[in-house]
Amino acid sequence: MLTLSALLCAAPFAFATTQILHHKDWQVRVIVDEFTDESRVILNTKVEENEEDFAGKRGIVLIRSDVSSQTVSTVTDMLVIKCDSPGDLPYVVIATQKEVAEAGMRNIEFRVDKRDTKRVLMTSHQKYLMIFDRRKARRFIEQIRSGHLLIGRSRPINGKRIEFRIPIDGFDEVEHHLFEHCSRQ
Repeated sequence: MLTLSALLCAAPFAFATTQILHHKDWQVRVIVDEFTDESRVILNTKVEENEEDFAGKRGIVLIRSDVSSQTVSTVTDMLVIKCDSPGDLPYVVIATQKEVAEAGMRNIEFRVDKRDTKRVLMTSHQKYLMIFDRRKARRFIEQIRSGHLLIGRSRPINGKRIEFRIPIDGFDEVEHHLFEHCSRQ
């Protein structure tokens, strides 16, 4: 199992420079290793955390709000789309503010704007829901294009619901940064 820091690490190199581009609901992080000039690109939606917290924790998002108090104006969930090496296919990580509890697989219902509800099987661990299957990740990425809001939920066996609400406006305008680095296949 990948560790949390391996999934969301914003500075994967010992000595790296990071450029952050902001566009609508998205941040494009371009991280360049100062020794090898190797670069990584990570797309993530913005959360209501200050940038210093995000960068200071090497990309691990600290989410402090409770889902029951979440409103449309409070953005605490994050969608991350990245690949680990140039040319790899991207995968998807959703960071939620509510503890997922047990690790395993979850059937997640999600909806983009007023489109039909879809389902996807995601790996769960701590506060993270992940799509590592590259085919499923590609379909998920296709389904969020031109969207403004991604909502989702899961009801595990123990009855505790996991919910997320993520503004995603502008993805189709920044995805080229990812696919210049990752594969589109």
